[in-house]
Parts: sequence; C-alpha cells; structure tokens
Amino acid sequence: MQAELSSHCTTINEQRAMILLQSEYVDSVRHQLATSEQMKAKPAGRGRLNADGMPKVLTGDEFVAKVKEHEAAQASAATEKVERRLEREQRAKEMEEWKRQEAERKKKNTAITAHFEAAVEEWRAEQQLARDERRRPRWKKPEKKEYRLLPKISKPPARKRAKQAEDNEDEEEVSSSAEE
Repeated sequence: MQAELSSHCTTINEQRAMILLQSEYVDSVRHQLATSEQMKAKPAGRGRLNADGMPKVLTGDEFVAKVKEHEAAQASAATEKVERRLEREQRAKEMEEWKRQEAERKKKNTAITAHFEAAVEEWRAEQQLARDERRRPRWKKPEKKEYRLLPKISKPPARKRAKQAEDNEDEEEVSSSAEE
C-alpha cells in the first residue's frame, strides 16, 4: 500500500512538472506571436529617431539633421522600390519578347532539320536507284553544314545584378587605389 501511494505521488509530481514546463513554453510562444502581430500591424518604414530612450531637444540642430536624413532615406527607399518594380516590368517584357523569338527560332530550326532529313532520304533513294542501275548517283549526299541551324538567342541581361557588379568593381578599384 505504501509503495503504491509513493509511486502515485511520484507520478503526480512528474505530471505537475510537465504541466509547468508546458505552460512556460506556451507563454513564450504566445509572447512571440503577439510581438510578431504587433510588428505586422505597424506601417513599414516609420523608424525611430529617439531609439535610445533618452530625452531630446526636438528643435536641436542634431535632431533636425537626423529627421531630415531619415526623411531623405525614406524617400530614396520609396524611389528605389518604384525603380525596382519598373525594372522588373521591363525585364518581364524583354523576357516575353525573347521567349517569342526563341520559339520562332526553334520552329525554323525544326523546319530546317526536317528539310535536311527529307533531302537525305531523297539522296538515299537516288543512291539505291543508282546501285540498282549500276551507275553513279547524280549528286552528293547533302551535308549538315548546307542546312545551318539558327544560333541560340541570348537572354536579355538582368540589369540590377549588372549594376551591383559595376558598383562592386568601382568600390574595389577605389579601395585598391587607396591602399597604394
């Protein structure tokens, strides 16, 4: 009886500990969820100029300069966003045109290949006829180089990556010249 009572008490204590740990975990997850929802509710790009929590003189030259700098950063971020959207739209148009041209090229190459294969079949028939008649064929076997395929059209370059690469090269040149 005493052993059963002791095992029941142990089981109850283990369950209490498990419930306590689970409630701590649920509280932390609930706090994380509430924080993420608050962050989503805030409008993007507001920023904090008084992030250190110390009082500031709102008419002070330093604070006014920070406000102007912050507003300029927001304006430049907005213009960059519009530029990126316009670049994406332009790239989509270029890619659509490239896909159309590439499909047309493939269609022409298929026709050229079919024409070449038909010429080869015609030559084989002439060659077989010449064998049967014990004479030379009237013409040579058509060569693939006579039926050249159209070359692959290169994709339009991605402008954003190209600009970043140029900027990085310029920075490397400046830093290497500064080191000398």
